Amino acid sequence: TDEAGAAFITIAAGCSGSDSNRDQCVRTLCGCWEPATLVLDAKVVTGSGQSAPGIKVTCKGETEPTATTGDDGRFRVEIATNESPGCGFERCNTVVFTDPAGTLPTIEQTSFEVKKTGEVRMARPDGGI
Repeated sequence: TDEAGAAFITIAAGCSGSDSNRDQCVRTLCGCWEPATLVLDAKVVTGSGQSAPGIKVTCKGETEPTATTGDDGRFRVEIATNESPGCGFERCNTVVFTDPAGTLPTIEQTSFEVKKTGEVRMARPDGGI
């Protein structure tokens, strides 16, 4: 229908953030995108709860890690991005954790999950390591 088509165009077009478009922005799926700093401060542990040092922390879709865990398994990173109430973060909405040694499985978590729990558990589905 025409209304459904118009709604899709509004969603696909996104928002410019200007005051004249503010009302239109609020009606889109994501809402308005606003500049934000995503702060991830967490500890990566093994399935048995031990610190996991040397884990590469990368924003999904990017090739270079944004951080590497220290000897205590902790990392902290601040990422310049945009955020919307309905769609989360434009950059680094999903975080990939990779063990360069290959001992622990690569996992993905949303930035929201990482921020909420403050801990990332890299365990095999069978509970090992």
